[in-house]
Amino acid sequence: MSGTHASSPPSRVVLEFTDPDAAAGWQTVNDGVMGGVSVARVRRTADGTLVFEGEVSFENNGGFASARTALPAPAALDGAGVTARVRGDGHRFQLRVHTVDLPRGTSYRAHFDTSDGEWRDVALPFAAFVATCRGRVVPDAPPLDPRRADKVGFLIGDRQGGPFRLEVQHIGVMP
Repeated sequence: MSGTHASSPPSRVVLEFTDPDAAAGWQTVNDGVMGGVSVARVRRTADGTLVFEGEVSFENNGGFASARTALPAPAALDGAGVTARVRGDGHRFQLRVHTVDLPRGTSYRAHFDTSDGEWRDVALPFAAFVATCRGRVVPDAPPLDPRRADKVGFLIGDRQGGPFRLEVQHIGVMP
């Protein structure tokens, strides 16, 4: 499922990046945790968007880069799904949701596609998210309970090497 749809803006914005310090709370976690050499950074633009960019390398068994941040409040994602307004580079990305119920290193993921240089509204129903750990599906994980979410982020992997760039205007919740 690509998860990319042309739609109206989300009914409730959870994260936007108009504050000059909006990128400060984002943390990158790359394949270096397993010996890889991929790099990623997160920065805020002068236009008030967030950019997740870098380069994915397959050296030393690498192959992914990610960034995540804490949600601003408990139950911030309470709704039917996650929305995001994004401008990508043609790569497929994952939107990741971490909850207090899953062990460290495990999160829920859903994929979405981007078109090079084109803004898109992404709508991902929570039913489309699957629990994964180190790239593998966790078959006995409970369904995603958005009221238990504590972090959200993005990941690029899936054997996509080279430079990448994802610009995000906001992250929201479907009613």
